[in-house]
Amino acid sequence: MLNQKSIYSLLIIIFLNGLLYGQESDRKLSVADFWKTYTFTPKSVSGIRSMNDGEHYTAIRNGQQIVKYAYETGEEVAVLFDATEDSLIRGIRFYTFSSDESKLLIPTQIKRIYRGFHGNLFCGKPSRWND
Repeated sequence: MLNQKSIYSLLIIIFLNGLLYGQESDRKLSVADFWKTYTFTPKSVSGIRSMNDGEHYTAIRNGQQIVKYAYETGEEVAVLFDATEDSLIRGIRFYTFSSDESKLLIPTQIKRIYRGFHGNLFCGKPSRWND
């Protein structure tokens, strides 16, 4: 009688056999598919932040503005914040919304230090928030 270890080994061999010979394509994989042409690299979008309503997202434009866009059309809905109108902020590199999206936190005058950064924070609600 087969012991439990032998049964598990047999099941693993059958499973791996199905994976190895289950492909019907004549195409062979190569290292270039992964590292040169990036055939199997997932596509992604960076630099946007989804809003709580699920219908809009925000992005930084030209390092000076935080702009709200509609997912459905991709059209600009409003400029939520414009650094050129505020003398305290020279540019925007990062930003974070409060959990209810009523306030905006923007780090300014950032200086890199060991394992982090030092700088000032700007927190406010722009006048055109609900446009």
